[in-house]
Amino acid sequence: MNRRCAAFIAGTLALALSSCADAPTDRAGTDGSTIPATGGWERASAPPLSPRSDPFVTWTGEEVLVVGGTTGTICGPNADCVEPDPGAFVADGAAWDPATDTWRPITPAPAAVWSGWGFGSVDAAVLDGVVVLYDRQQDVWLSYDVAADRWTVLEPPGPGFLDLSQHDGSRIWGLRRDAVVSWDPRTGEVRTERTYAETPRLDDPRLVLTDVGPVVTGVRYDDPAPDEPTLAQVDLPDGDGWRRVTTGQIGWFYAEVAGLVVGSEPGGADGGEVNGWGRWYPQGGVLDPRTGDWRALDVPDGTGWSTDDWRPQVFGDTEVVTSGHFRDLADSSGRWLRTGRPDTDVSGGNLAATWAGDRLAVLGGTTTRGDRYQLVAPELWLWTPPVS
Repeated sequence: MNRRCAAFIAGTLALALSSCADAPTDRAGTDGSTIPATGGWERASAPPLSPRSDPFVTWTGEEVLVVGGTTGTICGPNADCVEPDPGAFVADGAAWDPATDTWRPITPAPAAVWSGWGFGSVDAAVLDGVVVLYDRQQDVWLSYDVAADRWTVLEPPGPGFLDLSQHDGSRIWGLRRDAVVSWDPRTGEVRTERTYAETPRLDDPRLVLTDVGPVVTGVRYDDPAPDEPTLAQVDLPDGDGWRRVTTGQIGWFYAEVAGLVVGSEPGGADGGEVNGWGRWYPQGGVLDPRTGDWRALDVPDGTGWSTDDWRPQVFGDTEVVTSGHFRDLADSSGRWLRTGRPDTDVSGGNLAATWAGDRLAVLGGTTTRGDRYQLVAPELWLWTPPVS
């Protein structure tokens, strides 16, 4: 994977799969089986929101929270996109209670929030009933007290702090150049948790917090020979130091799921006919931080699903949703379930989603008209995995 393609995938997963020079090729998954779409979709009551795309959506533990989005021009399905006008970003929102299937309007955020341009553009964590979020594109830090319906603009925890989504329930963890640090956004306290000065340093590092401690993932662009790909590498805590593991995947790691560090991009690549790598490498994989053992995730990416499937990328405690498929990593069967799409005219583009308790919650607000997207009244749909 070349540097340009790798950086692009990190920021914009869906577009990267179709745009990079080293884009993955279809390959049948071998990790378990794939069954037809389960039809487990159910429409929730209508959100009290104007038409919009790409809002921020998260699960607070009791409600699905929807904030912001854009009401401006939306990039078409096969168009070259330009960044939308920030003047079209909005700050209002609402929260949905699954126990009553009802919505409540919430106080508008003090700054507009837009979660476009792929997975990870807005990081979020829920700490004791307070949602803390960081809009990476606009460099805005906010917190929302759910019970009080109150927003606060946060002072950033200093330069070099990454990965707000990594937290232990009371503090947010991040990576600086020489240390892993944690931050209490309620008091502003930042403390060093572990020194980190590994040489040579990983490029494009990302912190993943696991049961065995912080794990740093990334790549080394200067390591591979010309006929080898750039492989994901992981620094694991080892006593007072670190141990580096080189994996067999060319995609990124994103989250801790079921005690494993997970990268869930489908497909893979062999480098092409000219200057190829001699074999096929998967995009996705899972690494056990306790042992350093890695294996391919084998996401089903060319069998048994339609191009019309809804394909949000979502992680739960043990659940992975990617490429129109669902898998519970705590289930030893290794079987992927196809989620398909609900019975609606809302398109699968510009979706916002979260894992909400035991269900996938997906908010859509566009429909396709020829080669263009058009805003429509947003709809919230829920997908429930079938009982085995």
